[in-house]
Amino acid sequence: MVAFNITKHLLHTLTAIYIINYSMHEKDKLENELTMQVWGKTTDLKKFNVTWHKPNDKEINFIIELSSLQCNMAIDFLANLIGPMSFIK
Repeated sequence: MVAFNITKHLLHTLTAIYIINYSMHEKDKLENELTMQVWGKTTDLKKFNVTWHKPNDKEINFIIELSSLQCNMAIDFLANLIGPMSFIK
């Protein structure tokens, strides 16, 4: 069960599109110290920077390989389970 949860979370993390980093303040203000004067001010949406995780080819290929391995192992297990040498009668 633990291996399934690890695999599930790994698949989700590598294939999902999600926000990695976002900031309501401009980069130069973050590099300096945020002062009380910038708190509560609205941000120009054109300057609102969001960094997204988008799966790259290496991540997608890894997930394909991992999924194939998991599926092949399950198919082999089921084939042995219903095959002539099965311990289930």
